[in-house]
Amino acid sequence: LNQTLQVKHLTLQLYPLSKPPILLNNIQGVLMNRWGQHRLRLEVILAEKKPSRVVLGIEGILDPAHVMQSSGRLYGAVESLNLAKWLAGILPINIKTGTLTTEFWGEIASGRLSAVQAKVALHHLSWQEVENAPVHKLPFVQGHIVWTKLLTDWRLIGDPIQIVDEKGAWPETSFRFQTNRMTQQGTLFVKHVWVERVMPLLPLVWKQQAAALLSHLPIKAPVTSQHVISSAARDLLPSGTIFKAP
Repeated sequence: LNQTLQVKHLTLQLYPLSKPPILLNNIQGVLMNRWGQHRLRLEVILAEKKPSRVVLGIEGILDPAHVMQSSGRLYGAVESLNLAKWLAGILPINIKTGTLTTEFWGEIASGRLSAVQAKVALHHLSWQEVENAPVHKLPFVQGHIVWTKLLTDWRLIGDPIQIVDEKGAWPETSFRFQTNRMTQQGTLFVKHVWVERVMPLLPLVWKQQAAALLSHLPIKAPVTSQHVISSAARDLLPSGTIFKAP
């Protein structure tokens, strides 16, 4: 069986509930079936003051009648996505400015996503917790992120992570987080944390927990001093549980 379906230069206008209309320009797509081997590629231009480009593709054995037998690869890219528009009402903070550019790749096995890796860059990010609160700014954040499905758990790794705030560049860092379904806990490792620069950026609801966590770290200087914490591993315990030093 050899089939191909193509869409070219299509324009759509969407009307989400309680949100402004979304104009999708120059939609291009192709769906191919080559003897059971499928390929789907879709490209869309989001019509905004600065247009954003979104690309999504899937290749592999995709059988809607036997979803759990599907396998293959997926890939995608987003260029200059307006975060203030697309995250409005989703996060507990108010995104004022910022753009997202990313490329990602993933693996599908037994009908489920088994691994994803992405290059992510945020530019000119600014936000505030509530109206009239101070506006926090991060001119640049970039990282390589890998998510992996384990037998019963999952692992998330960021390496390397680069951050630039209004005072300059932070030490290059990395992190690793892994869940443990048996204990209902997770383990977090962070290579470097610049405490004095991180604390003002945290949402108010997190600052108390962060201060409790940092008070158990093996450092000699006060949390408020200019200090870089290296190789600090912590258990993420359920809400309300006291963090334990290793």
